Amino acid sequence: MTTLRDRIKRLNLKSLQEKSQEDSDDDEELAKMDPLERLARTLELTATVPKEEDEELSDDDGVYNPFTHPSKVDLQIGPKTVIPSMYKPVQINITPQPVALETAAKLRDCLFGNRMWSFSPEWKNDSFQFQAIDSAFPYGLWTTEDGTRNVIICVQAFIMKNLLFRDEPTMHVMGVKASQGQPSQADKLKPFEQQRCDALIKAISDMLWQAGEEKRAIVVLMTEHSNFGPSTGFRIDHFVEKLESYEFGDFQTLLIFIRKHLESFQSPHGVLVFIYSILLSRSAKKLAEDLQSDRLILPSDRCSTNMVKLLLTGKATPHLFNGSYEYDDLGNKLLVPEIGLFRRSDVGLLYLDRRDGRHQRQPSLEVGTMLKTPKYPVWVTYINGKCGLLFCLKRNLLREARSEHCFDLRYYTGQRSQTEEAKITVDNISKHGERKKGIYYSKGERLSLLEECISSRWPEGLIDWHGTLPFI
Repeated sequence: MTTLRDRIKRLNLKSLQEKSQEDSDDDEELAKMDPLERLARTLELTATVPKEEDEELSDDDGVYNPFTHPSKVDLQIGPKTVIPSMYKPVQINITPQPVALETAAKLRDCLFGNRMWSFSPEWKNDSFQFQAIDSAFPYGLWTTEDGTRNVIICVQAFIMKNLLFRDEPTMHVMGVKASQGQPSQADKLKPFEQQRCDALIKAISDMLWQAGEEKRAIVVLMTEHSNFGPSTGFRIDHFVEKLESYEFGDFQTLLIFIRKHLESFQSPHGVLVFIYSILLSRSAKKLAEDLQSDRLILPSDRCSTNMVKLLLTGKATPHLFNGSYEYDDLGNKLLVPEIGLFRRSDVGLLYLDRRDGRHQRQPSLEVGTMLKTPKYPVWVTYINGKCGLLFCLKRNLLREARSEHCFDLRYYTGQRSQTEEAKITVDNISKHGERKKGIYYSKGERLSLLEECISSRWPEGLIDWHGTLPFI
């Protein structure tokens, strides 16, 4: 005699079998789909969309909601895909603080060494603007000849780090094999608009967070009203007196805030908004300790090595060597120890200065391995006061010795005069003095400045410009 319990068991078993058959049919249907159709179907099944009757969350509420701002969502069918759930709405309740006159005066001391000096119109008008998406450098920011060039190139270095080497969600978890969906390194040099904006957001956030010792970051925004008026010994520049600061103790919240206010960095005063953000993230007190009477902006209106080092490492000390020195060359104890770097930077620096006899060895400007061998194969080149960018597409270049036997570098300046890619091959295997097809320079011939800078990292390397004239 069949009991009620047996009937319930049979019904449950039948239900499980039917569900299993439905799942099997769905799997077979997905398997027959084109990979991109399969990805779209997977995202359709996994995305959670708010109900229509639910109240939409707006930017005015201080909340970032990707579903009500589709133009800001990093979701596209193509080389780069992000699951929507990664962008969870986050409430940002931060009260802005006006930048006080005392703080502005201290920052002027760090920048110029004089509170009556200010930034030139070129600095005030510049911002972070990408080249055309269909240009030879869709990943690149425009730079000027002087002034803001070094700042923009340093930000460009972090953009390349994020474009080329940022870990992305694997495609196979959403139904597409990695071999079919993952872009090649060369493809990453042709980003979509959203991808390159994401890389800029991440670059700015990384640099501010690093300056705050990965504990905090401060972002300034320009307002319509002034926080203070004219004062004796301080020159009003109609910019710094209009700044308000927002402090963050969480990196993800910082990312969302930068994404929401990216326009402030891409409009006039954008470079200065970034500069003051990174100065406040470091703090005026620590900047003064770093600089030791040096300054960040030179009389020539260019960035000093202190500024470049602040942008790349988060500290504005003038010394590029590893570790610290407490004694001079004669063995006398220094009044103030000279502090260099104690850990590898994300982005490297190669330094060369041949102006006014500066080729004489300066111990403080001897670049240590912490900068020469960074975590990622991206280097800012500081040549005669002007910065450029070298990068390699091989992620393992600095991880395996054999990868450095022969490899390609790309050089970028952001100048309008550079209309095509400069690809440079560095060969560390061939002997000095060899000529290959009349391209390589033989030992004893004068190298270009960029080649000399590269040789400071790979002294045995032979350099091939692939027919491009060495333009620096």
